[in-house]
Amino acid sequence: MDERSALFANVFEHPSDDTARLVLADWLDEHGEDVFGRFLRAGVTASRFRDEVLIDDPDYYAALGDLAAVTTNGWPAQWLSELGIGPKPLNFGDWVWDNTADRVTVRIGSVSGVFARGMLSELVAPLASWYEFVPRAIAAWPIERAEITGAWGLRFSIQAPAEGHPAWRLGATFTVSPRRRRPRPRPRLLPPPGPEDPLRRPIAPMRWDCERLFPTRTELVQQVARASMELMDQLRDAVGTEWPL
Repeated sequence: MDERSALFANVFEHPSDDTARLVLADWLDEHGEDVFGRFLRAGVTASRFRDEVLIDDPDYYAALGDLAAVTTNGWPAQWLSELGIGPKPLNFGDWVWDNTADRVTVRIGSVSGVFARGMLSELVAPLASWYEFVPRAIAAWPIERAEITGAWGLRFSIQAPAEGHPAWRLGATFTVSPRRRRPRPRPRLLPPPGPEDPLRRPIAPMRWDCERLFPTRTELVQQVARASMELMDQLRDAVGTEWPL
């Protein structure tokens, strides 16, 4: 493993560690990848102000400026394109972007990628696209979650090992909100419900979860597409008539 790969691997193995990202940013600056290093460092800096209401620190606004400059020049869109997303070659009219603090969202066609703390961490995509490029995406970036379009409430998540949780986890969740659930008919002869009537109580969303565990990140990358399909089958069997696909 070369030095660049080792530094990326350190970020992948410790996705919540800002120091690992900043060390990688320094290396990128020193080895001709200063645009990526600038974007990564700006993302980490801006993320430190997420919980602040009023921000007057010039470092924050300088970081936002760097994120905007790199994104406007098309670099994050190109990084998504390298995963097989969108047309080849990718032109400026093929993508759009917006941001909230350190979170930069780039959309190409039906796929959106969210860069948080300077690296791609979330995907919003049709299910078929998820199966197609998820191994490449996870191999190249510290992906944490994916939302599937066309199946409202369906999400995949990836969790790194932690204390009390020694394996990599690929999870699938399907949630049905109360608005989508069919209301139970009310007998016509009863008076209108009062404020304490059980019929007025909010209905909790229904949720189904399943997961696969992997001893190493390498095995997760190698098996993620097939494992995702297997988790989908488990959810489909569990959900039954509420299943949207």
